[in-house]
Amino acid sequence: LELPESATDGSAPPKRQKLNDEENSAFVYSLIEIAQKHQADDFSIYIAGQPVLSHSIHTRMQRDVPRFTALAVLIIFSLLFALFRRPTGVLFPLIVVILSMLSTLSLFGLTGKPFSIISQIIPSFIISVGVCGAVHLLAVFMTSTKLRKPFTLLSVLIELIKTESFSKLSQNRLLLYLSL
Repeated sequence: LELPESATDGSAPPKRQKLNDEENSAFVYSLIEIAQKHQADDFSIYIAGQPVLSHSIHTRMQRDVPRFTALAVLIIFSLLFALFRRPTGVLFPLIVVILSMLSTLSLFGLTGKPFSIISQIIPSFIISVGVCGAVHLLAVFMTSTKLRKPFTLLSVLIELIKTESFSKLSQNRLLLYLSL
């Protein structure tokens, strides 16, 4: 067994590059093909390891994220309708959430950033943050409207600035952490 040249002269070994998702999938499919070719009734071959696990998680997340996002929007639609019982109480939060999600996912495409396993949490995060903020806005607005407070819109905005600023700061910290 011979050591590479860099190991004997004291220099650092060359930096290894990770496979991207397409290369990893091609590698796993070739492993599956080889395993199936050598499979026999009395000899079973199982493939395992980090590339197989990464491929499995990636393909399942690609399949499940749109399904669960649509299901979450449907559940949120039902809960908003039960809570507010008005079209505005349902449509405004959903419009905010859907436009936010579309613009965020569009930025992924424009910047060329791949949609990775870690960044697949972003649609769920946008749904929860967007709906919570919109529900808070609508609840404060409807409460102040029922009480017939003067300058309703201004008082709602002042109330939201007080309460939502700290929650938005913590949410931005989480997004910054996820982007690193």
